[in-house]
Amino acid sequence: MEKSKQLDFSGHDIFVGLDTHLKSWKTTVIVGSNVFKTFSQNPNPQVLKDESTPKTDIFHKMGYFG
Repeated sequence: MEKSKQLDFSGHDIFVGLDTHLKSWKTTVIVGSNVFKTFSQNPNPQVLKDESTPKTDIFHKMGYFG
């Protein structure tokens, strides 16, 4: 029996958290109730847009300082 190497997140809620600062952004991807991936990136919204899929809704939620 061969295992699939393709990821399948259908049927799962996916959340992306952004901790934005002037020089870098920390991004965390949560699938269901599990942290899938956390990474730092340059503060460039085009990078997130380019990496998202057509089914991805991108929105901004303002926090305490926002």
